[in-house]
Amino acid sequence: MNTLSYKTVSANAQTVQKEWVLVDADGQTLGRLASKVAFMIRGKHKPSYTPHVDCGDNVIVINAEKIVLTGDKWEAKEYISHTGYPGGQRSATAREVFEKNAADIINPDICLSGLLELQAIAALAEVFCVQVSPHNSNSMALGTAAAIHASLGISNLCPVEYFPLFETVLDHVCKGRLEVRDGYIACPKSNGLGITFDDAQMAKYRV
Repeated sequence: MNTLSYKTVSANAQTVQKEWVLVDADGQTLGRLASKVAFMIRGKHKPSYTPHVDCGDNVIVINAEKIVLTGDKWEAKEYISHTGYPGGQRSATAREVFEKNAADIINPDICLSGLLELQAIAALAEVFCVQVSPHNSNSMALGTAAAIHASLGISNLCPVEYFPLFETVLDHVCKGRLEVRDGYIACPKSNGLGITFDDAQMAKYRV
């Protein structure tokens, strides 16, 4: 047996074969369906799946307004805002925000909510055709890397926040900062978030 014939094949732009997939969300559970759709968009159901290549299928979801949310997610999830005046804090449940069309874009903070929470919010927003932009106010290496990775699983994504004023602040602490080229940031090809930390430098900031 010629063992050299067993090779790991990586997909590329010339070999990727994309299909159109129609998904009916009527009566489906939001989280479970969102996971399956994200799986197909990433292309993980294909033997030729390659992490750094867009090899997923094109997915169209119909009857999104008829999706099912288990438990009390519609009422338990709250959005907080403030008018800027004393006593001006306001809160609204997820149902109130979306049903009133109170938001065109949802801007969850990636550094506070985390990847999974952000993608859950994005799936909820998609039901009402609301776009999502990960909040990346400081735009330093870690926040930007997390925002880019979270964005890969969000189909209703709009441009991610990025402020070049802060991008080099942590360059002495971590390596592999993602760079903006012609208005785009390419997802890293390495494992994890694609950046590495210098423990000795990090120790200087411990309290």
